[in-house]
Amino acid sequence: MIALTSLHVFIRFELVFYHVLSKKKVADMMRKDPPDKIDSNLTVSAAAIIMRQMSRSILIVVEEGKPIGMVTETDLVRRVIGENLVPTEIKVREIMSTPLITIDSKSTVLDAAKKIQKYGIRGLPVMDNDKIAGMFTVTDIALAVASESERDESLVKAVMRSSYANY
Repeated sequence: MIALTSLHVFIRFELVFYHVLSKKKVADMMRKDPPDKIDSNLTVSAAAIIMRQMSRSILIVVEEGKPIGMVTETDLVRRVIGENLVPTEIKVREIMSTPLITIDSKSTVLDAAKKIQKYGIRGLPVMDNDKIAGMFTVTDIALAVASESERDESLVKAVMRSSYANY
């Protein structure tokens, strides 16, 4: 009986998940405030300070005003601390994630979810008329599904918690 109930909840979750993700647009679910941008020549230490001050976990890296990559808290941990590098001596361009993988604001949430899964990332800058208009993250996917079905909110949170255990 327990296995059958679990299967029912899982199937219900899958149906809600697919329905929501295939119908909603990224523009409707993204964070509308554009991500903060930093110059590629800044030190990793300066980037970390900006992240702390701005309460951001992702910064877009630019050269000559054009976005070329992004730096995340994960990049700082894995590529600087994990490699025992000195943050005041390393430039952001040396540890940023590149190329910059983006999504169009008119794309579906399902398209964004597929991109996030394909590239193993947690967030996508959202492009609108060749400009970065906001960010779309795995949290936005969870919120989209949870808002569709309040009963499934605890299941979504459990799935999100378990997915972060792998990062």
